[in-house]
Order: sequence, then structure tokens, then C-alpha cells
Amino acid sequence: MKWLIAAGGALIVLLHCYAGFFPSAANWGFHQLAFLPIYLKFGVPLLMVLCLVPAIQVSLLDVSRWTARKLFHRTQLPALLLMVGLSAAVFWIGRERTYFLGDGYLVARWLPDIRNAEDIATSFKNEPLPGFLAWNIYRALPSLNLPQSGGLAVQILSIACGVVSILAIYSLSKKLAKDELDQTLLFAFVAFSGGIQLMFGYVENYAPTYCCMLLFLTSSVDVLRGTRHPVVPAIVFAALFTCHFGMVVMAPALLFLFYRELRRGNTLNVVLSLLAMIGMIVLLLWLCGYSFREFNEVFLRSGTHLIPLLTVTANYQSYTLFDLHHFQDIANLQLLLSPFALFTLTIFIIFQFGKTPFKTPEWLFLLLTALCGLGFSFAVNCDIGMSRDWDMLATFNLGIVVIAAFTAIRFLEQDLRRRLLIVLTGITFLHTAAWVAVNAGEESSIARFERLQDSNLWGRRALTYSYEELAIFYRDRRDYQKVREYTLRYLYLDSTNNRLWGSAAQIFHLLGDSDREQLCYEKAIQYGTTVWQIYVDLGFLYASHHHYDVAIEMDKKGLELNPHSAVACNNLGEYIIGGKYDYKEAVQYFLQAVELSPNYPKALWNASECYYQLHDIPKMKLYLDKFLRLQPNGRLAPETRHLLESSK
Repeated sequence: MKWLIAAGGALIVLLHCYAGFFPSAANWGFHQLAFLPIYLKFGVPLLMVLCLVPAIQVSLLDVSRWTARKLFHRTQLPALLLMVGLSAAVFWIGRERTYFLGDGYLVARWLPDIRNAEDIATSFKNEPLPGFLAWNIYRALPSLNLPQSGGLAVQILSIACGVVSILAIYSLSKKLAKDELDQTLLFAFVAFSGGIQLMFGYVENYAPTYCCMLLFLTSSVDVLRGTRHPVVPAIVFAALFTCHFGMVVMAPALLFLFYRELRRGNTLNVVLSLLAMIGMIVLLLWLCGYSFREFNEVFLRSGTHLIPLLTVTANYQSYTLFDLHHFQDIANLQLLLSPFALFTLTIFIIFQFGKTPFKTPEWLFLLLTALCGLGFSFAVNCDIGMSRDWDMLATFNLGIVVIAAFTAIRFLEQDLRRRLLIVLTGITFLHTAAWVAVNAGEESSIARFERLQDSNLWGRRALTYSYEELAIFYRDRRDYQKVREYTLRYLYLDSTNNRLWGSAAQIFHLLGDSDREQLCYEKAIQYGTTVWQIYVDLGFLYASHHHYDVAIEMDKKGLELNPHSAVACNNLGEYIIGGKYDYKEAVQYFLQAVELSPNYPKALWNASECYYQLHDIPKMKLYLDKFLRLQPNGRLAPETRHLLESSK
């Protein structure tokens, strides 16, 4: 078995070498080196190889022993505080620079739009508690003299959860291993797994879920050993569930705890724990603005998020349950989160199951969490693609990482397990460090995200969403050629989406391409848009080519959709003058515009022009006077004063 795992380590090194020079969506779990400088493409695999050298392993174990004495020997508080402080600093320095993974940009945009707790149930349907926490941090930012940014609020929450997670892993390691060195190795194996990326200022909803999962595992191990009341993991499970409703799949692990308590004759403890859990869930959902009706609707729609069994039937699906591309995604996910965890656990079970007493309560509990998480990952459909939705699945697969390390420590001979763990942990650290480094750089993270887009692994909706996010990203940076590129890409995939045609028109407007802007607006209307601005903007384009009849028609439709638009009223009046020279009809729309927006200079000027043409000099002077008060130094101010003087 030792040589088999060593061969596995060598294979992981070779995979990183290959993917470092030939990255694709097919190797998204281990192609991080491809997006880093050339010296790292060679340097990181070399360091991985050094981890396989026995003399280097001895040196690494010596460093681990020194760390164990400082951290795990009678819990030395100064060293522990130093570790926490350094962790927070590292999380901030290496924070994520772009938010393309997961729904990061959407989350950052949603927070400023939340007015009260009830809005959380709309924006954060499946993750209400993280939404509630992020929203409250967002509201508190001005009082801390920090810019009120949705992205910053989530990053602060991410790093805070990271600090708690480090402490939880520390506590869990002390419970699962007896020897200080084993505790250090277990701590490092879990802490250096790919899921720790969630703590590096990662803008999404899953850092609190990951943190709660660690707390659930830690408190549950205490219950299994009879040192803690089961009400604690029950309450933590309530928080875990409200962090993500999909965590209901971990219910078998909680039921296992209750079953053990019933076997001990602690029926009252189980009843109290159940009541506390239900009460906590109700309380947290109430705080997050959820009603029973909303909870019921969201919870009953979970079937739409399952991978189809035989046939792809929707644009958010990319493959079926037993498609090779599905297994490819699962393999990449496991390699990203921990290159050795599932492989090592499988080898242990195959070679050691009949020889060692696996049926300890802690091992069975961790196995349940691992199987529940793996089952969820296998069955759930990632609407935006698994390579982008890895963050959600990281928490569900945390049990696999923990049980792999625990199995090695619990059931292997001391020298063998330490040698193996130092190799696996060293390579895992380098793998995860490369993963964090890619996301900490703007250019590298964008380059990787662009490489992930593959129609074999992402459904059509996932591709269009990614193109739209990239178009918005480059629009904010005024790189309009890139905007044009991604706009055309998503229109190619979804040519009947009126919203996308409207967005494309705005892009071509920024590029100064009025012909394509007009075409896109016409397509948006053809496919049934109800956005009033599109009709008004298209009317303006028609009027610029002196096609006043269709301009009037478009503007009137825009006004039907939004009768409170002063701009649309003013534009309509101008088109009537341009096409019909009917000042009497036009002035009614200018007056309507002034009524809607009393300080609208253009409408005031146009109204005065109409009254001049209609020979109503008093009203002309009235609106000219209002116009002049608004723009006393404007371009038309001299002409306005001349008209007022000449009309006396």
C-alpha cells in the first residue's frame, strides 16, 4: 500500500506538469500552474518531487515536530493567537481579485439592493444565513469608515469564517489524534485542502457553510465520545442547514448521533436536541425574512437541480448522470479539493477493511458525512458548471478530506502513516497554494475562467451567463472590444433572448456602432421585450435618420410601458415637431415632461420654443425664465437673455 500511494503521488506530480502546459476545461481540477509564471510551472512540480525524497520527508517531519510542540503541547495560547493572526493576514493578502467563480459578482451586486430582511429570501433563496450576515456587515461598513461595497462585505465575512475555521480544524485535530505530531499532520492535511480558498476573501455564500460544517464535525465527535450534550451539534446543524438548504443531505449523520444517544438510554437528550434544532431553524429563517410559504416553495423545487438520468432536457444541463463528462467533472472536483483524499480513503478501505477495526463510532460518523457529501455532488446539477460551482460542493466533500486523514492516523503503523501524511500534505499544500495564487491575480484568474468555458461540461445557460459576466467586467473597465467579443458570443448561443439583445445594443452604443445598435434594439423588440427604455432609445435612433413616423411609434410604445418618463415625453414632442411641425400637439408632451421633471432644462426650452411658434409670448417668457434660472451660464443662456429682452 505504501508504494501504491507513493505512485499516486508521482501521478499527481505528472498531472500538474502536463496540465501546466496544456490547460483545458477537461483538467480544471489541476491546471492552475498554467496561469502562473514560468518559474512556478517548473518550480512547484520540482518541490512536489522533493516531497517524495525520504531525506526531505525526515526534514519536514522535524519541522512538523517543532510546530507540534509550539501549537499542540498543552495549547500554548500565544502561539495559537499568532497562528490565528497570521491566518487572517494571509487570507487578506491572498484574497480573491475577481469574482467570476460561483455567483460572486451577482452576490456583490445584490447586497446594495436589499432594503430589509424580507429581501434576503428573494436574493439568497438557498443560502439565507450567509446573505443575512453579509447584508449586516454591508450596512455596518460606513460606521467603520470603510467604503460600502458588497464585495468588501462578503470578503470580510469570508476571512472571519476563515479564522473560525482554522480554530475548528485545530480543535478537531486534537480530538481525532492523540499524539501531538499526528495532530499537526491531520491539521495541516485538512487546513491545506482546496476548500480553504473560500476563506481568502472569496466572494460567495459558502464560507459560513464550510465553517459550520467544521463546527458540526467537531461537536459531533465530542458527542460520540460522551463529552458533550447532543444539543450542541443539533443547534450547529440548524445553522448549517440555514447556510445552505442542501445540507439536509447530512441529516443521516445527525440521526446517527441521535441513534447512539438512544442506545445509551438518553432519550430525553434526543428529544431536547430535536426541539432545539427545530426552534433554531425557525428563528434563523425568521431573522432572514423567510415565511413558511417561501420556505416551502424553495424547498419543494429542489428536483429541478438534479442531473438528468438519461436525457438532457434543459439549457442549464450539460450531461446526464452516467455521462463520461460527469465522471470527469467529479474527478476534477476531488483533485481540486484534495488530490489524495478520496484516492487514499479508497485504498485504505480496499486493503485494510478486513484487517482493522473500522467500526468505531467516529469513523462511521465521518464515513456517513463523506458518503452523503459525495452522493450530493454526484446527483446535483450545477447550473453554472461544476468547475465554476466548485465552492458549493467544497463543503459537502469536507468529510472526505477529514476521514482520509483520520483513517491514516488511526489505522496505520506510526512511521508509515507519518511518512505518508507528510508526502500527501506537502503536495497538497503546493497544489492549493497554486490554486490560491491564481485567484489572487486578476489576469491569471480571468485567463483561467476563460479556459473553463466548454459546452461538454457547461450547459448553454452557464455559457451565456459567463459571457455576460465577462462583458460586464470589461465594460466597467472600458475595454469595449472585449465587451463586443463576449456580447457576440452569448448572442450566438441564445439569439432569442430579448434581454441579451438589449444589453448588446448598449454595448454597440458604447462602441459608436449605431447601425448594430439599432439592429439589436429591433431584435429585442422582435423577441418581445417589455423594457420601455429600449423603445425610447430605438425611437431616438430612427429620429437621428429623420424617420420620424417610426420614431413617434416607438416612443409612444415606450410611454405606454412607462408613462412617467420625462425623457420619453420630451423626445416625442421633438419627433412631432421634426416630422409634422405640429407645435400645438408637441407642446402637450413638453408640458407633460416638465410636470414629471420640473427641473428638466431641455423640456423647458422646447416648451418655450413651441409657445414662440404659437405666438404665445407670455408663456414663452415664463418657460424661458425657468430655463435661465436652471442654466444661467449654459450654452443657450445668451440666446435666452436676448429673446427675453427682445420680447419686452
